[in-house]
Amino acid sequence: MTFANAFATRAEGNLFVAGVPEGWSQGRATFGGLVLAQTLAATRQRLDEPRPCRAIAASFPAPVGPGPVTIEARALRHGRAVSHLHAELRQGDAIGCVALLSFGAARPSAVDVPPPPRPEIAPPEDLPTLANPLAPPPVFTKFFDYRLAFGDRPYSGSSSTEMGGWCRFRDEPGPLGEEHVLALVDAWPSPAVARFAAPAPAASMTWAIELLPVEDAIDGGGWWLYHASLEAAGGGYAHSAARLWSPGGRLAALSRQAVAIFG
Repeated sequence: MTFANAFATRAEGNLFVAGVPEGWSQGRATFGGLVLAQTLAATRQRLDEPRPCRAIAASFPAPVGPGPVTIEARALRHGRAVSHLHAELRQGDAIGCVALLSFGAARPSAVDVPPPPRPEIAPPEDLPTLANPLAPPPVFTKFFDYRLAFGDRPYSGSSSTEMGGWCRFRDEPGPLGEEHVLALVDAWPSPAVARFAAPAPAASMTWAIELLPVEDAIDGGGWWLYHASLEAAGGGYAHSAARLWSPGGRLAALSRQAVAIFG
């Protein structure tokens, strides 16, 4: 199953419905990038006109498992250039994701500051994979290909506060869209898990992501560059910031996450 098939939604009355397929698990929950991609795909259908998604602020109150989900999306306001919408993804009686999504059309501006360039690092073929042979990775990672360039592998007992490198879909026909960007940003674990000496659970609590325009019609097999920094951790919670660059070298996303860690 491609990621595009996995995040597809359809309208049923006032709601949108989707199905979480088997194989996308992350511990006892579903990969958060898929859950939020389904939420975005449904919410986009509430727009009066097509507009790029610029920012999402999401929380994940309950784990989502394989099976059907429903998404309720409503417009808070449609302006001349910007639309704000609210969405809830439910599975049964539990809320798996609640999100505020902002969409904005491009417009002339006197402010034009280019984003930071992509770091210069070794090509993917010269770098090791992310997987730690002593710790099985989450099931959903089989859909991605990783090359580690920053920090250390998960559960390696490292003192590093960074993690990242090259990442791509293994079998996604493309072209890639905003939902795919959410998956690529969330495909990497929190840098905090590299500090564990053995496997331990970790789960995203909140996720704030800002999306920037990148090149059109990106091929599904292109390599994206990811870099995350662990800014603080303690009391069972970790706080990190991350950036993602497109295959063409353009900054595609700015991300912040608060993660509950149980190690």
